[in-house]
Amino acid sequence: MEIRELIIDANECEGDLNDEKLLLQILISAAKKVEANVVNALAHKYNPQGVTVVVLLAESHLSISTWPEFNYANVEIFLCNDSMRPYIVWDEIKSKLKPKVWKIDEIIHRIE
Repeated sequence: MEIRELIIDANECEGDLNDEKLLLQILISAAKKVEANVVNALAHKYNPQGVTVVVLLAESHLSISTWPEFNYANVEIFLCNDSMRPYIVWDEIKSKLKPKVWKIDEIIHRIE
C-alpha cells in the first residue's frame, strides 16, 4: 500500500490568511471534495497574526499554518485512503488561498 503526503509551501497568497473560521471552512470543504470523514477540527489564532488549523479525518489529517505578514501558508495533506486524491484537496485549498507561487513536496509512504 502507498500513502501520499503533500507538504506545500504557498507563497504570495492573496487569500485571507488571518481568518481562522474561513481557513477551517476551506479545509473542511477540501476534505468533502474527496469524501473524507471529518472527526474533529481545531483552529488557533495567534497574536498579533497567524493561524493554525488542523482537521482530523478518519483517513488522517489536513493542516494549514499561516504567516500573513509574509503572505505565506504551509499546508499538509495526509490521506491514508488510496482512493482519495491529495491533489484534488490541494486544488480546492489553492483556489481559496490564491498563492502566486507554491512548491509541493510529495512523500510516498509504503506500508508492507
